Amino acid sequence: PIKITDVVIAPEPFLIGKSPVTFSMLVELPPYLNGANVLEVSALITSPTRRNMSFVAHRRILAPPPSGSRLASVPVVLVWDGKDQYRQLVPDGSYYYEIRAKLMEDEGFGPRTKVVSHRVQGTLDVLAYAGEVLPPVPPEPVLPEEVPDEIPGEVPGETPGEIESPVKEEELPVEDVPMVEEGLKATDDPVSGEVPSTDEGMPNESGEPSPDRFPEALPEISDAKKLGEQDNATAAGTAEPLLEPPGEPQHDPAIPMQPLLQEH
Repeated sequence: PIKITDVVIAPEPFLIGKSPVTFSMLVELPPYLNGANVLEVSALITSPTRRNMSFVAHRRILAPPPSGSRLASVPVVLVWDGKDQYRQLVPDGSYYYEIRAKLMEDEGFGPRTKVVSHRVQGTLDVLAYAGEVLPPVPPEPVLPEEVPDEIPGEVPGETPGEIESPVKEEELPVEDVPMVEEGLKATDDPVSGEVPSTDEGMPNESGEPSPDRFPEALPEISDAKKLGEQDNATAAGTAEPLLEPPGEPQHDPAIPMQPLLQEH
């Protein structure tokens, strides 16, 4: 009465996740439909353990054939995306499929089955899709390391700093010029004259001024003239001993006395 022929599965083997698998077939109809106007073709796909299964169905309305003719066969295509009843991709393995066709009559209260075909069974190999195999990437050429340009005056391995100029500045001779300030004598001029003392006549412990510490006046002695006169007086026997001011210590007249500087 109704028969399924020419079943073609593509692609085979089926790669999960790459593309869906199709079941193409021809359904031969009986010469008389007897009011049946709906054709349903379904496929049940299950794993060997029946833990994963999927049901695919296709319905179409059969138009009444023109008078004096009949429908010989109808092409049908079923599509499976590789997912199970939980809408998850099935694991790889060998799966069973079972295809069945039905003729149903729809009178407004839902289709009712009138004719059922024999089952068509088979196996389908399902493989996991690992992605496209790309050609190996050629190795990148090894480029030599770039050597930075050396800066003139920079020592390799040291932190770059200021660049020394190869041209040295000419050193000018420095003349020894005495520093002279306005109103003061140069430092090279000899000190002449007496040094005034602000503590002249300061009393000692006994209450009397100490003449030996601060002499009132120092005689000006000429190195050459005084020594010559003293030598001549000694040779003639008429030289008189030099008298020191009262209270002053005796000193050698040959040694010039230097003025005492006040300690601050």
